[in-house]
Amino acid sequence: MKAGVYLADYLLDPRTATSQEPLDCPFSLAFGRESLFNFIEKPDNEYRLRRFGVAMHGSSAAAGQGQGPLLTGKCFLLFENVRINGADLIFF
Repeated sequence: MKAGVYLADYLLDPRTATSQEPLDCPFSLAFGRESLFNFIEKPDNEYRLRRFGVAMHGSSAAAGQGQGPLLTGKCFLLFENVRINGADLIFF
């Protein structure tokens, strides 16, 4: 979330807005010009590293090597009824 605060700075700075350098991204600006991988591999960020691994595993399973529900447009089959702010959303 902290990197999101730096998104406007990133987009409004002519040097970074069109940059292809990994260290010019909002995450790097928020965390002291350090790459995501170097940051999460630090000993005090062990929980972030585990959480990142779980997210990558989940994304991989959802993509399913091109045949998963996210890429085939069948995401709605993952849910039956969803309740958001008191409203029922039903996926067909």
